[in-house]
Amino acid sequence: MIPADPAPLERLMHGIATPLRLLTLAPERPGALAVVQWARQRGIRHRDGSHRGDLDTVRLAAEAGMTLSTHLGNALPQPQPKFLIR
Repeated sequence: MIPADPAPLERLMHGIATPLRLLTLAPERPGALAVVQWARQRGIRHRDGSHRGDLDTVRLAAEAGMTLSTHLGNALPQPQPKFLIR
C-alpha cells in the first residue's frame, strides 16, 4: 500500500507494456479524490477498496469517478448497512 499520489502511478504507467486499467484505493485517505480524478481522466477505472470511509466520503469518491467497490465495509469495526449510490 502506498499513499494516494498519482506520481508513482505515472512512473509505473511509463514502465509497463499493458495499460493500467483498474485502480483500487481507500477514498478516505488524504489525496484520494485527486487520484480518482487523475485516473478517470486517463480512462482508468477506480474502485474503493477495504476502507473506513463514511457514506459522504464514498459519495464524494463516486462523484469524482469511482465506479466499483471491493469488500465494501470490510475494514469497519462492525457490520454496516450497504448503500446504493447513483
